[in-house]
Amino acid sequence: MEKPNFEKITKEDKDNYLEILKETGPTVKLNKKGGLTAIAPSSIKYRKIIIKLREEKKRQKQEELETLGQDA
Repeated sequence: MEKPNFEKITKEDKDNYLEILKETGPTVKLNKKGGLTAIAPSSIKYRKIIIKLREEKKRQKQEELETLGQDA
């Protein structure tokens, strides 16, 4: 399996992936037997993708709240 090229990931890709994570509940991946395995917080995927996406989304929400507060 190739490593993802993070430079090619679009905002829409990130938003879609976060939506998938929300809908599926726990962060999981398919194992070799076709079953689901939880992704450990120490995994590369968790550290390099999921945490960054969640932090980015939190920043966006915070900026939206701050903007709403300025409009009041």
